[in-house]
Amino acid sequence: MDNKPTYIPGLVSIITPMYNAGAFIAQAIESVLSQTYTNWEMIIADDCSTDNGFAIASSYASENPKIKVVKTDSNTGCPAGARNRSLAEASGQYIAFLDADDIWGKNKLEKQVAALKDPEVALVYSYYSKFTDHINESRLITAPAFTTYSSMLYGSVIGCLTAIYDASKVGVKQFEKSHHEDYILWLTILKDRYKAICIPEVLAYYRVGESSVSSNKLQSAKWYWDILRGHERISFPRACVYFASYMFKSVIKYLK
Repeated sequence: MDNKPTYIPGLVSIITPMYNAGAFIAQAIESVLSQTYTNWEMIIADDCSTDNGFAIASSYASENPKIKVVKTDSNTGCPAGARNRSLAEASGQYIAFLDADDIWGKNKLEKQVAALKDPEVALVYSYYSKFTDHINESRLITAPAFTTYSSMLYGSVIGCLTAIYDASKVGVKQFEKSHHEDYILWLTILKDRYKAICIPEVLAYYRVGESSVSSNKLQSAKWYWDILRGHERISFPRACVYFASYMFKSVIKYLK
């Protein structure tokens, strides 16, 4: 699904993968219901959960036609599979991402859709905060004012829960079933030479879990290297430069 299909102008399709998120999915949905931008649809794809998440999400869907809950045919074992299941149902001009355990600020969509009116901008992201139990006890994650394909080769600066892109400009992009699949998606979008810009405000809140996919830093570094060499076909000398910068920034971030 990498073409430019029929879409509904102005509609935001919110892509939400879910697996055993029964304890959190209501908070995620409530943060969407509170958006000041109201032209949205939320598509929750349950990856064959074994908890009550599907029932909770379905109860919201029964009361609000803008929320749709679907299931994968079998457990895919990765967010990409469930996200692609949601994307198959999406009909919006704009595609945004909210995992089932994360939360949005109420004016996220309003500010980002306004920024996407710029014909040169295809992707918008923002600052976000990481939290464990309470969003009032969180750590700020900032991002540069803009990014390009070339600068993104030094490492991703876009939190998936903050991102929204304009499918009328770049088409609907499915996720590859790979590690750091969101990073691969941003690189793919930016190859079309559109701009990606940042709203310098906290518009989303990322819940840190003990089993977070990105929690193993050494494994993440390996995945990053594989993207440079395998997916982007970067030459070995250039990839070493990017990788050295990536590791340096990772150490600095750890020491802060």
